[in-house]
Amino acid sequence: MAETSLVAEHAATLFTLPVTHGAATLSAAPETEIASIAPFRGLAEEVGAILGQPLPEAGAMAESAPALLWAGHRQWFAVGDGAEDLAERLAGLAAVTDQSDAWAILRLEGEDWSAVLARLSPLDPRTLGPGRTARTELAHMSALLVGERDGVAIWVMRSLAGSAVGAVLEAMRSVAAQRPAL
Repeated sequence: MAETSLVAEHAATLFTLPVTHGAATLSAAPETEIASIAPFRGLAEEVGAILGQPLPEAGAMAESAPALLWAGHRQWFAVGDGAEDLAERLAGLAAVTDQSDAWAILRLEGEDWSAVLARLSPLDPRTLGPGRTARTELAHMSALLVGERDGVAIWVMRSLAGSAVGAVLEAMRSVAAQRPAL
């Protein structure tokens, strides 16, 4: 019998990224450790104390190690080095699950990133300054958007990465086609 093994691949390896159309670029963010934190009722302050800072308010992000970002009602994500050991540190205080292979993170940057996003989501892109987060719809898919200095990180479930990339590229082409010729 032949041996087979599964090889973990970045969700965006199926696509040729980065891609630039007009003044917008779509790229794949490097894979990182992600842990979901859902404090048990009434224990959010204790969770924050163990993490060394309060959990961010709705729609906010805290730059720390690991970074903490609001991901939805009573849910936060720890992102980056150190996220993998949170289950042990928060035992009895929060439900902690490894989400590292569940999400595909894309980066949309460039002068037209907000015009592209406006075609895909009902959210006003102006609300996504650096360090701001929002759960919203992106081309009929659930998404988490994280504002960055020069654009936005688009988090979608890994199984929807292909659909998300296709929708963003289509919107990028539309915005680029409507730019005035210089």
